Order: sequence, then C-alpha cells, then structure tokens
Amino acid sequence: MAEAIANHRLRFGDRRVMLIVGVFHVERDGGTKMKLRQRRPGDRIATIAYRSVEDIAADFDADDRGAADVVIYGLKTD
Repeated sequence: MAEAIANHRLRFGDRRVMLIVGVFHVERDGGTKMKLRQRRPGDRIATIAYRSVEDIAADFDADDRGAADVVIYGLKTD
C-alpha cells in the first residue's frame, strides 16, 4: 500500500491521496503510515481513527490519545 501511494505521489505530486484501511495499518504510526513516511518523508500525512461506542456522551478514552490525528466516536449499531 505504501509503495503504491509513494509511486502515485511521485507521478502526480499535485494530487492528494486518501487511503481507507483498517486502523491497524495507520494507528500509532502503524505499518502503512511508517512505510509511507520512509518513502515520502516530505509528504503531510493525516490519520483518522474511528471507534464504535455504546454511549456517544461518554468521556474521551485516554487510551485513544495519540492513536491518530483525529479520533471519531460513533454509535455502535446492532
């Protein structure tokens, strides 16, 4: 994934890329994010982690601090 993004950015440097993957690949500098930084150190990378929760009014989970640039909480559905 990181190699494909890096190659695309090399060919089309004026284009933005959005990659939608499981949180493991990008959370806390996960594999894809880490490898992309190695290949394209000058690129800006923003990550978003999504969490399904039972109670949207609950406080921020301290374990999510630093998980991503943005953490979104959404109601868990059945």
